[in-house]
Amino acid sequence: MEHLPAALSRQESDALAARIEAHWGEHGFGLWVVEVPGVAPFVGFTGLSLPGFQAHFTPCVEIGWRLAAPCWGRGYAGEAARAALVFGFESLRLGEIVAFTVPGNLRSRRVMERIGMLHDPADDFDHPALAEGHPLRRHVLYRIARAASSHRTDAIRIRLADPGEIPFLREMLFEAAFWRAGSPRPALEEELARPDLAKLMEAWGRPGDAAVVAESRAGAHVGAAWYRFWSAENHSYGFVAPDVPELGLAVRSGFRRQGVGARLLRALLEQAALAGIARVSLSVELENPAQQLYQRMGFHRIAQVGGAWTLIVEVPEHDVG
Repeated sequence: MEHLPAALSRQESDALAARIEAHWGEHGFGLWVVEVPGVAPFVGFTGLSLPGFQAHFTPCVEIGWRLAAPCWGRGYAGEAARAALVFGFESLRLGEIVAFTVPGNLRSRRVMERIGMLHDPADDFDHPALAEGHPLRRHVLYRIARAASSHRTDAIRIRLADPGEIPFLREMLFEAAFWRAGSPRPALEEELARPDLAKLMEAWGRPGDAAVVAESRAGAHVGAAWYRFWSAENHSYGFVAPDVPELGLAVRSGFRRQGVGARLLRALLEQAALAGIARVSLSVELENPAQQLYQRMGFHRIAQVGGAWTLIVEVPEHDVG
């Protein structure tokens, strides 16, 4: 119990079990019993769940484990966690899975690192369920994206964007606006000052804004996807309705046609599903070959506005269970 607030009473333990069962009923996935054949039928649990608190990285899907002390250091947690990752990425088609613990829980942190999860100190947070000043309030966050979980040498990490990456999102907005290869390009800042483009990233971080970024193994940004909500009075080119956010996407030229755009789309649509969003729209110019990607991802045309199609996709509920 060194890294947990307190031991559970029998009543609290029963309530936890009830919540685990309810999670399965509501989402179609949850925590599994860990059995060691020939040793014990129940030594703990592992699996996937939706955190019940709000933080800068939620909504999300968390991987977790808790084993009896005699089973520590035997590889059980890592083996079970890898199985949970495979289920999350291949069966649930999640774009990203996170894990968190207190900084001093080195055993769990080593498991996170062994299964390929990455820690960025900028992601660390104070757990809102613990009072200010509580010794266990500070937590470290680890992430792993579906692409990063593969063993391909060209794996790209997909993760949620953080507030400090707004300049990169603006750069990707510029790429999306000037996608034609070989065409003359204006200066980035000069063009993004245009009112119709400036408002697309203006005051980024308002309620409902969401973005994911793609980065190489070396940590270089290679692409991004984002969405935000608009109103009938103030909207962008692909506006459909106030409850339908409009999506944007761009990938650096050297990383196109390598599946990065599809990974970004999947990750962003996963965020939309977790947020309870039913549909997402976008605008794409008639000659833009990205239409093929959008159609493969389930987007369909609903209108032509000038020289662009407005596309929409139904966010699949089974992406989150």
